[in-house]
Amino acid sequence: MTRAVDAAPSAPRVADPWPEAGRGIGPVPLEILREDEGSLRWRLVGDLDLATADRLVETVIPRIESPDVAVTLDLRDLSFVDSSGIRALISIATSLTDGTLTLVAPTSPVAKVLQLVRADSFPNLRIEEDG
Repeated sequence: MTRAVDAAPSAPRVADPWPEAGRGIGPVPLEILREDEGSLRWRLVGDLDLATADRLVETVIPRIESPDVAVTLDLRDLSFVDSSGIRALISIATSLTDGTLTLVAPTSPVAKVLQLVRADSFPNLRIEEDG
């Protein structure tokens, strides 16, 4: 007598969150949008992480002509920040020896990370809930 052997149950399929990424048309991990040519205000859109942190520093710091200016980063469209992103923010703030880096309107997940690392205690860095 032959006995049928049940196949092992297959693992549930998880949908690929970025199905288009393999074709070069996936999400942009971070957009750095300058408010206007003369300002030192940028809006960050996407994720600030290991893959994008250096690009933020390379975009912002060369445009700081004086260490006593005010730089503003609008975070209302930033969905994620990791330790590399925090390092980038600290790098920008420390380049402003007599100026201020203001982080405006962080999203809830970003605000939680900023609170966890006590970013409001970093020199030359301020956090504004609205802006």
